[in-house]
Amino acid sequence: MHVLYVYPIRQYVTFTYIAKCHVEQMARRGIQVFGRDWGSFWNDGSGGFSKVILHPLWYPFIGVSGERAAVGRAFLERLSKESRLAAFDVVESDGLSETAVEIANRMEFLCVPSTWSARMAVRAGVRVPVYTVPHGVPPCFRDPPREPRNPRIAELRRMKRDLGWKLVFFNLYHSGWRKGADLVEKIMGRVQERHPEVKLLIKRHPDILDSFLGRLRRVGHVDFAEWLSPEDLRDLYDSCDACLVMSRGGGFELVAVEAGCRGLPTLVPEDGCFLDYCRWLIPVRISGHPPSLPGNPIHTGAGFEADWEDAAEKLLDVVENPGPWRERMARNAEVLRRSFTWERAGEVIMYALRRQGWV
Repeated sequence: MHVLYVYPIRQYVTFTYIAKCHVEQMARRGIQVFGRDWGSFWNDGSGGFSKVILHPLWYPFIGVSGERAAVGRAFLERLSKESRLAAFDVVESDGLSETAVEIANRMEFLCVPSTWSARMAVRAGVRVPVYTVPHGVPPCFRDPPREPRNPRIAELRRMKRDLGWKLVFFNLYHSGWRKGADLVEKIMGRVQERHPEVKLLIKRHPDILDSFLGRLRRVGHVDFAEWLSPEDLRDLYDSCDACLVMSRGGGFELVAVEAGCRGLPTLVPEDGCFLDYCRWLIPVRISGHPPSLPGNPIHTGAGFEADWEDAAEKLLDVVENPGPWRERMARNAEVLRRSFTWERAGEVIMYALRRQGWV
């Protein structure tokens, strides 16, 4: 079987990493996968491929503010006459726009990474089959800790040792509101009142300065802006003492599972995509359901908001009683590492392809 897999190649984003993992798994199972960047795809189309997988689906056809909707609809009309189409994407809220639903229903099937995303897609009106293909962690995340090879990570560990710091991991590439950056600022402010030695490690995009970054820099923090290999990323998690994932929406939120797989006490909202795995982390109660992406032309519904005061109290407990939390998380890490693998994702992808008659 030959398939064209369209994803962002020239510009590296989270979708790029996920797509590459999917391509690798499909290739291991005997499928000839040809990758093409979304930019080239807009110019060249399917290029004779009878089966095309699009990843992501909605932003290329709609745009970040709806500016591509008209041209996207025309392009999709042409594509659907040339090839069989399927897609991978995420559902970030409990609602999708009419345009997003219309586009999804032009696919033969849609794959999303969490049970909640699948349920919200169907509730919004997606009628084609929707499969849940969970993300995974790299095989090296099963390995024991090591001395870091990356000089910056090695320096972080020296600073922790010499200054008595504790580090709380927070990932902020973009979408600061959806990522709950304002909640993290409040949580860290409360924690640092009692424990100024606790610093926020902001893992950010090397080329993007999110609008919430300035607010996060008001608390004691360390910036970390590098693309890392899976092995170095594992070492960075191993250098931290806790992790905050306070997202108001999201399709899966891989950072939470990665951190949990390394035994890191990880605080997550008890709702949405997190329901697939929060029982193995530290769930935080929900205080409300605001829009996850206000004004977004795709994800038009509500998300969920973690109670920042509950999160602050739980993080304080982790800081002040690290031993019991580390023991608990070490046990749960074993479950997470078994449950969330790219091999499992590959099996679900193959199941979907067979069920839809693509192989």
